[in-house]
Amino acid sequence: MAELKVEVCKIDAIKDHPNADKLELAYIGGENGWQSCVQIGIHKVGDKVVYIPVDSILPMDVEKILFGEDSKITLKKSRVRSIKIRGAMSQGMFVSLENLGLAPNTKVGTDVAKKLGIEKYTPPAKGQPSQMQAVKHRHKNPNFRKYTDINHFKYYSNALDDLEIVVTEKIHGTNFRSGYVKFNAYNIWNKFLNFIGKYFNKYQYEFVYGSHNVQLTKKGKKNKTFYGKNVYYKIAEQYDLKNILKNGEVIYAEIYGSGIQKGYTYGCKNNEHKMAVMDVMIDGKYLDYLDAERFCNNRGLPIVPELYFGKYDYEIVNKLANSDHSFLDPKTKPIEGIVVKPVIDTKGYMGRMIFKWIGDKYWLNKGNTDWK
Repeated sequence: MAELKVEVCKIDAIKDHPNADKLELAYIGGENGWQSCVQIGIHKVGDKVVYIPVDSILPMDVEKILFGEDSKITLKKSRVRSIKIRGAMSQGMFVSLENLGLAPNTKVGTDVAKKLGIEKYTPPAKGQPSQMQAVKHRHKNPNFRKYTDINHFKYYSNALDDLEIVVTEKIHGTNFRSGYVKFNAYNIWNKFLNFIGKYFNKYQYEFVYGSHNVQLTKKGKKNKTFYGKNVYYKIAEQYDLKNILKNGEVIYAEIYGSGIQKGYTYGCKNNEHKMAVMDVMIDGKYLDYLDAERFCNNRGLPIVPELYFGKYDYEIVNKLANSDHSFLDPKTKPIEGIVVKPVIDTKGYMGRMIFKWIGDKYWLNKGNTDWK
């Protein structure tokens, strides 16, 4: 998951458009970063611009500023998408600060999404689940950490230079987490249980599961959600996670299959769901890739497909991100994208160094979105 950022950036490079005399290609994040088709001559290298990324929803006043009546490019429902203009990819929009009424001394890196009223596109929900119950706020276990917000690689295209990396497939499903975390003594009774339990090895850890944002609890026998049966509970049961995982161990995975994402069942049959583990955390620390791989192999848990292991190479990574098909299921086309990270879990100035790269072919497909 990643949050929408509408940042002030600098133009790093400008190239000729290969098939349009009145357009050129501008880049932020280096020549391997975000590319946008712009009118020739309106930007130069070093100019500050606002980068409005793909899947942004523009307020009407901003849309009117950016698109006049004579524009050949129009937005559907105010949503910015990846498009091809005369054969060249345009991934979002670069807009001068002055056009948006922003002060020219606004610092690079400033997020202006709220100031401009720009929001992220969210796919319409399939209806509120009737039987899936979120854990009440006071009961939520703070030790059940959400998964890392994964940054887009094109913002940090040089971050992995000279590092040994691993590339895995980004599966288009729904985020899932489950494991045993320290018992949440949120009231006097639970504190008493936790204290007494030390002598009986009880109430020290509790089994938890849920989506990226929601901790879930079983409610009744049906356990329905917007996927029919509570797919998160179903996966926890299907893979026997309550018995396989131990105290302090939490897995982060992607659930895929029937009814999860349109066109991306990855070969699953009707009502069939599976998971693939992306990361493992033990006692609050993410495991290095090889340790996580061994953990899953020893516990019999499926992991996301590994596509490359070795020194960072842009050409290899770019080719994998834009594959014609999924590696999990070659009949599923095109691949959504990839996840790239160092083999040794690493933190950088941007936080945990783990990046996603959404494929151009996926983004060009009608209805697809990076937000889930």
